[in-house]
Amino acid sequence: MEQAKKTSTPHLTWTDDSYQHEQALTWSSLPAVIAITALWLAVSIWASPPPQELKDTAQVVVEGLNAALSAVKPGITCEEVELVWRKIISKADLEKESRIRYSIGLNYPPDWCEHTASLRSSDETVLEPNMTFHMILGMWIDNWGFVCSESFRVTKTGCELFARFPRKLFVKSRMLDIENGPVHNISLPLIMCLQ
Repeated sequence: MEQAKKTSTPHLTWTDDSYQHEQALTWSSLPAVIAITALWLAVSIWASPPPQELKDTAQVVVEGLNAALSAVKPGITCEEVELVWRKIISKADLEKESRIRYSIGLNYPPDWCEHTASLRSSDETVLEPNMTFHMILGMWIDNWGFVCSESFRVTKTGCELFARFPRKLFVKSRMLDIENGPVHNISLPLIMCLQ
């Protein structure tokens, strides 16, 4: 879990830094495994009043996620789904050239890397019912980052989400009710959100 300036980077290595109050926190790629199917959910939490630029960016990212999920249906290509996202963020002068993530499912274990379809501008793979993806949309800007995601299955008419969890920037005045000292351990009960 990244904190403070480290939220401006999507993937980090381990650190023994303590979590401090009044710092941004980002959870990224929280996995749940059900019957060898790997699912993910990414959320962002800000532990103090967020800057306006972050709030505005979060709103655009969530709008883009909603639009891209609405575009998912059999017959559309991976790159067409990604284009829906890119058009939304471009209206806010935001740009993200990398993929909006990858196929998931029975490729776990030994890893959760995609070896088939990827939601990116160059992938002409046609979506078919029962394909599963993790769509993780993030913007990493200078001193902060925002990430929001959904894991889903393509259905005959659209998509089915694997979790019920709010898509938003979470803002908490204090991460935990602690009188003194830093926060060392924070957990999010994701399993309760899984269908």
